[in-house]
Order: sequence, then structure tokens, then C-alpha cells
Amino acid sequence: MEKDRAPAAGAAQAASDLESYRARLGEIDKAMAELFTERLYICRQIGLYKKEHGMPYFVKEVEDRVIERFKGFCPAEFEDAADYLINALIHEGIGIQERLG
Repeated sequence: MEKDRAPAAGAAQAASDLESYRARLGEIDKAMAELFTERLYICRQIGLYKKEHGMPYFVKEVEDRVIERFKGFCPAEFEDAADYLINALIHEGIGIQERLG
């Protein structure tokens, strides 16, 4: 009889662990959304500054520095994902600036 209970207990623990992981991901997603929103607001402020001073919205050298800085914050095993993410963030930031006119 005890044998029958052990797998169920193990499955219950695994399900509990899985829910804990998912709950933590939810917390991380919330924090990321807040930081993403803040980043876009700052991109808009930068765009307004650039517009006022007749500066281009896109500067390749700055983009390259931002990409390398971001990738440096991440473990090497996630370099491809980090590159994808920062490029998406930059694209959205430049898009916000360009829509300012």
C-alpha cells in the first residue's frame, strides 16, 4: 500500500514545484513589463530631445554599444536570446522616436 502513495506524493510535489516556477515567472513578467514600459517612456524622452536638437533617431555606434552592454549582463549560454531581445527593444524604442515626427 505504501508503494502506491509514494508516486502520488512525488507527483503532487512536482506539480507544486511547477506551480512555484510558474508563479515566479509571473512575478518576473510583471517586473519586466514595468521596466519595458519605463524604457519606452525614456526612449520617447530621448526622441523628444533629439527632435528638438535636430539629431538623428538612429545612430549605429550607439546601437552597437547598447547591444554589447546588454549582452554583457547576460550569461554566455543565453547570448543569442539576449541579442534577439535587445534588438527588439531597440527597434521599439526607435519606432517610438520616429513616430514623434
